[in-house]
Amino acid sequence: MDIQRLGDLAKLPVEDEIEEDLKSILKFVDVLKEVSGDVEPLLSVGKKRLELREDSPGQTYSEIYLQAPETEGRFIKFKSPIGRKT
Repeated sequence: MDIQRLGDLAKLPVEDEIEEDLKSILKFVDVLKEVSGDVEPLLSVGKKRLELREDSPGQTYSEIYLQAPETEGRFIKFKSPIGRKT
């Protein structure tokens, strides 16, 4: 692909040093296109697996509801963060 045309499409001025960088990037993309589809995706570069913590229950809705300053029926009322009436 013509680098100047690419710059025109992106509406960016392409200077000589940037042109060389873009050419090398596009060459690398061409190399990546040659990779066959039977390569297994890399999930991690390290061999150590992260340990997951145990889930622990938080507050129940009933506990949160009892702490709410204002309620209506089974709903918790709050001030809208964007200024609308709730």
